[in-house]
Amino acid sequence: MTEAGWTILSEGADYAVNADIALSPGESDVLEELSQEYLESSRLLPVADRLQARQLLEQLLMGVCRKKYLLLESSRAERVLRVAESNLSGLAFFDFLLADPELEEVSVIGPNKPVYVFHRSRGWLKTAFALTSQDCAVDLVNKMARPLGRRITLQNPRLDALLPDGSRLHATLAPVAVNGFEITLRKFREKPFTVPELVSNGTLSPRIAAALWLIMLSESSLAVAGNTGGGKTTLLNALFSFIPSRERIVAIEQTPELSLPQPHVVRLVASDDLSVSLHALVKDSLRMRPDRVVIGEVRDAAEAGALFDSLLAGQARGTYCTVHANSAQECLTRLKRLGAEHDELSSLSFIAVCKRVLEHAGRRPVERRRLTELAAVENGSALKLAGFDRKAGRFTVFNDAALIRVLAGVMALPPEAVRQRLDEMEQYLVGLDGASFNDCAEAFERFLE
Repeated sequence: MTEAGWTILSEGADYAVNADIALSPGESDVLEELSQEYLESSRLLPVADRLQARQLLEQLLMGVCRKKYLLLESSRAERVLRVAESNLSGLAFFDFLLADPELEEVSVIGPNKPVYVFHRSRGWLKTAFALTSQDCAVDLVNKMARPLGRRITLQNPRLDALLPDGSRLHATLAPVAVNGFEITLRKFREKPFTVPELVSNGTLSPRIAAALWLIMLSESSLAVAGNTGGGKTTLLNALFSFIPSRERIVAIEQTPELSLPQPHVVRLVASDDLSVSLHALVKDSLRMRPDRVVIGEVRDAAEAGALFDSLLAGQARGTYCTVHANSAQECLTRLKRLGAEHDELSSLSFIAVCKRVLEHAGRRPVERRRLTELAAVENGSALKLAGFDRKAGRFTVFNDAALIRVLAGVMALPPEAVRQRLDEMEQYLVGLDGASFNDCAEAFERFLE
């Protein structure tokens, strides 16, 4: 398969794909001739989709076998067809990796080097795949980016894009990539995580999830902070299942990344090419009567300015965003460095920090996603309320009195009523384990009736 620009390494892999694709020398010869005939045929009669490509390959394979006087068993023929289809109309070995729902990221680090994958429960693993040529790397990236009208070239050796399926693609060529080329593809779950699912997998505790439910129902703003790959967008998407379906949401982003489940969502994207800024879109949203405003990820001064434009306008029940930061206090510090005044910080009500953390309970460290901190913003500083206590190895409420006081304030309820509501919500959430995203959203609305 080196003719296709990739190969299967003989040893040292930590991860194996669930597909029979290792070809014998004879099958590789058949694959090479089949590929040549396919390319010639498709030039004369363009192939519209993968179904047509598969049908054409099946016809051509019969001709190749007749020409070579071969009788391939059905399993061997299927193996050759599987590899040919992925090479010619798919994304080569990426097809086999992306078929695994447990993989979150695929990383190519250079020619003839093992491709790495990030497994949801096992972390980084080495595969047996390797790209052998820069031409194949360029072809793969351009196939992925073709629906967007984007390309990577030697003259433009860097590409950063959000693909139509929600995956994030980053690729570079030499001289930017020291090893020659680099490809990182972060894929997202087709079915979004639910809040009960985040509770069952240890990202949240039922008590913290109940507190976040009250926060989302109140007229409060929330920033979800964390490190790269910590689950910030996943958590924010899940929290929006708490929002009643009748509410109108306006999402304003520099790069479209959110996948909000509500029926009444207006999505706006800033464009430098069209001179449409985030500030302009936030101003537009003032005339759109939103119940909730989502700014997306705050990475620079323009996005921070748009966030505080929305917060200080007081136009909706809540404004939401994600920020790269390792703690609630670091989140506030970062926002200040991006231009926010100290007095403006208190317009942000709460910060939830969701991170990838290493836990050392056994000999081998295990990486987990945890909500390490839920904090209220008071007088421009973070007041830590609850989160995952790494020393104790469990979730805890660090300051129960402050949690009840803060929630009572935003809900305009007596403290005892808030405590009772939290208890009821906590039990209700536990009972929804295993429900789908839509079922959870409907159940949350029924709870409020």
